[in-house]
Amino acid sequence: MQNLSMLYLGVNSIQKLDFKGFPKALTELWLFDNRLTDLNLDDVFLPALAVLDLRRNFLKTIDLKAVFVDLPGLKFLPIARNQFKEDEVNRIITELNQHNVSHYYGLLKADCSAPEEFEVSNICLRVATEPYQEIGKSIWKALVLLVFGVILVGMFVGSLRWIWYQFRY
Repeated sequence: MQNLSMLYLGVNSIQKLDFKGFPKALTELWLFDNRLTDLNLDDVFLPALAVLDLRRNFLKTIDLKAVFVDLPGLKFLPIARNQFKEDEVNRIITELNQHNVSHYYGLLKADCSAPEEFEVSNICLRVATEPYQEIGKSIWKALVLLVFGVILVGMFVGSLRWIWYQFRY
């Protein structure tokens, strides 16, 4: 796959990613909505990569010196809804602006409506939580839905038995 130019790996719960295996011709890499906590670019050189979408992960920092050395063609690096602290996101945005790398989609106003989000420079960021806390919330939701489904199926089967019993006579 040496001619692969676009790769969409969003919404896959990826926790760690080795960038070494990606082809040099890759121009877009979409990693949004995963569980990445670290961006390791050791021994990686992707000169054609122009888009690296890191939205909705669990990143707390980005080594931009490594990013600009290893990804010299980078033009677009969305970073919204990660777990950067305010001073860290200000540092990242300043460095991105110095290198003419866009960091958001240019929306008129960021919509940071969730209580665990805050806004910096027109992008929404999440308050730091561990990735596994969200998994715990998802498990509870799944259990509640499972119990609700069992009750619903039980009521359906019970009503069918009642109807069958009524028609028997």
